[in-house]
Amino acid sequence: MNAGAPEDAALVITTEDEQLHLLLTHRLAPAEAVGSGAVTLEGDVSDFPRLIELFSFPALDSTVAD
Repeated sequence: MNAGAPEDAALVITTEDEQLHLLLTHRLAPAEAVGSGAVTLEGDVSDFPRLIELFSFPALDSTVAD
């Protein structure tokens, strides 16, 4: 098995781990991520917000120490 996007992917998302974490915890909106260049997309970009919602987690309380 090879790592990476399949040749027939509907959407390929490229981002750093930190940006992905922000997206999945609702601290970065999909439109803002794309607009700022934090995320690059190849494919059907209309699926991006819906995809993020499928794998989203509740935002962490910023007062909790790491």
